[in-house]
Amino acid sequence: MRATAGSKKQLDKVRTAIPDQVIDLIWHHRAYTFLAASDVFHLYEYRDTFAASGILLEFPERLAAIRDASQKVDVDLKISTEHSSGESLFGLSSLINYNWRIAIGDIELTADEFKKLVKEEQAFIKRGNEWIHLPLERMMKAYEEMDDALELMDAAPSVAGALQLKAARQRKRNANIDVRLDGALDDYLDNLLKKPKKNVPVPEGFHGRLRPYQKKGYTWLANLREKHVGGCLADDDMGLGKTIQAIAYLGYCQSHQSKIAHKNPNMTGAALVICPTSLLANWKHEFAAFAPNLNIYMHHGPERFKNMTPEHLKDVDVMITSYTIYTKEAAALVGIIWSSVILDEAQAIKNPQAKKTRALRHIKAAHRLVLTGTPIENRLEELWSIMDFLNPGYLGTLKGLKNASFQPIEKKRTTKRKRNS
Repeated sequence: MRATAGSKKQLDKVRTAIPDQVIDLIWHHRAYTFLAASDVFHLYEYRDTFAASGILLEFPERLAAIRDASQKVDVDLKISTEHSSGESLFGLSSLINYNWRIAIGDIELTADEFKKLVKEEQAFIKRGNEWIHLPLERMMKAYEEMDDALELMDAAPSVAGALQLKAARQRKRNANIDVRLDGALDDYLDNLLKKPKKNVPVPEGFHGRLRPYQKKGYTWLANLREKHVGGCLADDDMGLGKTIQAIAYLGYCQSHQSKIAHKNPNMTGAALVICPTSLLANWKHEFAAFAPNLNIYMHHGPERFKNMTPEHLKDVDVMITSYTIYTKEAAALVGIIWSSVILDEAQAIKNPQAKKTRALRHIKAAHRLVLTGTPIENRLEELWSIMDFLNPGYLGTLKGLKNASFQPIEKKRTTKRKRNS
């Protein structure tokens, strides 16, 4: 390679358009100095800019046939759902498959090849006996979006990640990635992002009148069910009617059962309520007062069913049991698919490592709700434990959330306390 008319004055003209390390390849090397292949490719990439300033770069004949690839970088992400046995409905925790298709003109690259080229800033690729010049800057822009998508598609890709990706893309203009969702998943996410219904009629079998704020709570719970998103009804005041709202919600579920029952023949029509032992009688009393049309089964005491199967629940609308009994019989109950599950006093699962929490996490249900007056008692990770039960995987791993959010929040709170003390 030889540089002609390469005076310092002419080189200074192009310094604003060409990186210094590329300029230095000419200025600090004498004639006939051997350059590495990567250095030659860097010079080749800026040959037109050099030529415009009167600096002619001559390359070996074998490099004269380098072909410029298309400037169009097509990055497609195809996402489809992955159904596991016993899963009847989409939910935020449902697993997905995703595949990248990357093309630069007629050149197709795997995701790993594309990532390697961008990371190493390689603007050239060899196909057969031909060297091809790639549009590196455009590739880098596309990779920025690709990298953001990869962060959402973590070690266990789920619908939650697809939702965040879809929402982010709706806010972004001139996207470099074409995301393609399969029909069922796209419909589900569109429904999820729609505005909720403002008014959901109270079921006919409900006895009583909901106060305005209770009606809002009930409507919210019904909307969450339609969107297959778990919800936490949190209220730190006693007597505001979380139980009544939940009973109205269960009446709504019972009256709309046919909407989901046909999607999985193994699903029982029964809902599951789990509460502390001290509240079992209260739940039974509240059902009798507000929803006497629902068939309630108390799974408690020596007369309860042993080795329960869906057959035991064929005429049951709601089964009520305690945390203690469910944890003890989790192995027998885990095979049942419930129409809904509600945890009352859900701070009972604040410890993510506790045996009780781990047992409840495996419950199979079309929808999950929790009621609690104290979602956080001591540490922020208690909230993660509850949310991971409601929408598994949506907040990512506990470790990741601690590093990204909890530790900065707790550090700021500690600093504030020291200032005020």
